[in-house]
Amino acid sequence: MRNHNVLILAAAFLFSCQVFAQTYNIRDFGAKTDSTFLNTKAIQAAIDQCAGKGGGEVLVPAGTYFTGTIFLKSNVYLHLSAGAVLQGSYNPTDYPEHSIIAAKKFGTITHNGLYVEYMKALIIADNAHHMGIIGRGTVKGAEKGKRFNWD
Repeated sequence: MRNHNVLILAAAFLFSCQVFAQTYNIRDFGAKTDSTFLNTKAIQAAIDQCAGKGGGEVLVPAGTYFTGTIFLKSNVYLHLSAGAVLQGSYNPTDYPEHSIIAAKKFGTITHNGLYVEYMKALIIADNAHHMGIIGRGTVKGAEKGKRFNWD
């Protein structure tokens, strides 16, 4: 009888975790698969709302979504469905500078012998925990030289 009660409690706990986990579809926030549309604000709005309500999954459905830098937050999983592509924008201004001075305590960060104080990236998860990228989709950075020169 005791094992039966433990099993029921464990099942109730797992069920409650699933009930409270929310899913936020980026299309509900205005994301489009139009190659001329930048989805950064829509994706970030979904991430921010998900984090603000305790966490869950931000769903990226099948299709190609152009974006600049997005910031993952604690308790948020970016779920890339099969056939989903997060495509990095080809415009360098879509990637704001992100300070990495605090990261120096973990090691020296240099580029061509110079200390680096900031970085640019497609996805940043700074000071975040219990987060990640899951699913069968793809993350693609912009191809150097395709439409602009990063130098």
